[in-house]
Amino acid sequence: WTEKGYFQAEDSSDKPPFCIVIPPPNVTGALHMGHGLTIAIQDLLVRWKRMSGFNTLWLPGTDHAGIA
Repeated sequence: WTEKGYFQAEDSSDKPPFCIVIPPPNVTGALHMGHGLTIAIQDLLVRWKRMSGFNTLWLPGTDHAGIA
């Protein structure tokens, strides 16, 4: 995956952009099944958009306070 660049957005792409950056709800508190569901939905959306011809970027990270 790394060698083929499957998870890299292209700066000079002519495809329409699509980006997800830790959308709410963020992971906070004790981990539970809902956190896995949220991540699975984000993964599904990014893959669907990529297969639909978008230049996609899924950028995981933390919130403004570095908590979530």
